[in-house]
Amino acid sequence: NVPWETAEWPNFIYNTAEMFDSCKAGGEYWLGSDYSITNFTDSSYSGNRNYVIRDAKELTVHLNDKEITQEVSYNGFTYMYTVAYNGKLTLKGDGAITAGNSGYAGTNPNNGGTNIAYVQSTGSIVVDGGTYTVNDGIAFWAGNGSHITINGGTFIGNNRHGHTLIYWSGGVIDIYGGFFECKGNGAPLNVADNNR
Repeated sequence: NVPWETAEWPNFIYNTAEMFDSCKAGGEYWLGSDYSITNFTDSSYSGNRNYVIRDAKELTVHLNDKEITQEVSYNGFTYMYTVAYNGKLTLKGDGAITAGNSGYAGTNPNNGGTNIAYVQSTGSIVVDGGTYTVNDGIAFWAGNGSHITINGGTFIGNNRHGHTLIYWSGGVIDIYGGFFECKGNGAPLNVADNNR
């Protein structure tokens, strides 16, 4: 029952540029439309082809029945989100994120893939719903010092190269719910060989 004069209009994200800005600022946002990533370079982060959340910034994205698609695939690992240094990303609600071109085979099956998120160095991700599809990479990668919490959601792997949906090479992964399906040559959860 807040008077409309003082009500705060939600923050919406409509494109890649606005997603970059939200990662740097932190806060709570709603996807305002479907959009596709075709040019994934941010000069503010030394040319990294991803959204970077770091330095204790906390970003909550309500998927809001919309979809982000990454249609460009690269040789070499590419992440849509990188979370580190006390940064936190929370993905909530119905909607979808799809990484990688379904027709992409890559020139090196052991060193390639378009992944949704890589977390390291005291970064964290919380997933509360949504559908996450990877066509040639990893959905969520937990690196050293990271924390990934999955409370629910649908995770689909269409990989031909044996990539996994959830990959652990350090940190903590807590899975409390969700649906996981690998349609290709991958596995729902994998531990790095040097950490087994």
